[in-house]
Amino acid sequence: MKRSFLLLLVLALLLLAGALAPLFKSDPGHVLINFGDWTIETSVLVLATAFLILWFVVQIVVWIWRMPLETARRMREQRAFKQLEKGLLALTEGDWNAAEKALEKSASVQARTTAHYLAAAQAADSQDADERREYYLEQADSGGAKKRFLVELTRARMLVANDKFEAAQSILQDLKSRRGKHPQVLELLSRCYRETGQWDELRKLLPALSKAGVMDEDQVQALREEMAVNSLRSVT
Repeated sequence: MKRSFLLLLVLALLLLAGALAPLFKSDPGHVLINFGDWTIETSVLVLATAFLILWFVVQIVVWIWRMPLETARRMREQRAFKQLEKGLLALTEGDWNAAEKALEKSASVQARTTAHYLAAAQAADSQDADERREYYLEQADSGGAKKRFLVELTRARMLVANDKFEAAQSILQDLKSRRGKHPQVLELLSRCYRETGQWDELRKLLPALSKAGVMDEDQVQALREEMAVNSLRSVT
């Protein structure tokens, strides 16, 4: 974007110079600058050209000065990308330890993003490393309602996978109050209700499950029958 702006600016100056060239040819103007013991006398065209050359020189010096920093930044990004790729491949292969280490390096080298830490949390959770999992989830929560929602949803999903339904339920109920039509929130919450035997709560959730497309009509009917059987068992 910046380079395009500079090119357009240079083009505009060249066009302006071409348009004004006949005027300066007939009357080049006269500039006299007194500074202490120094006196500079020149034409307007020469002075404008000098300023333009000076501007280009400054731009080149700034570019040369920034080049090492830009090169270092690109190298860090390349290393981070390689570590991220290595971590994701290891995560896919089920090598949780290697995945966690690579993803942690990737997050530390590059800008700390939510995606890096969520993947690292998945790797830690697969090793039953609850403390490291929570650390990564806390790091992933870098602000913003959308990111916070994703982090909490990931936390709830991992808790459900570890059969910690009550802990997951409180998180999912809060998420449902914010995004009541989110399919995965509804699906995970229905599983919590089902596993903990909260049939009345599950019954109230059925319309939302059907409307969100989490369950089709046959699945809803089968769940109704299951709820009826379990309700009778609890009475007897």
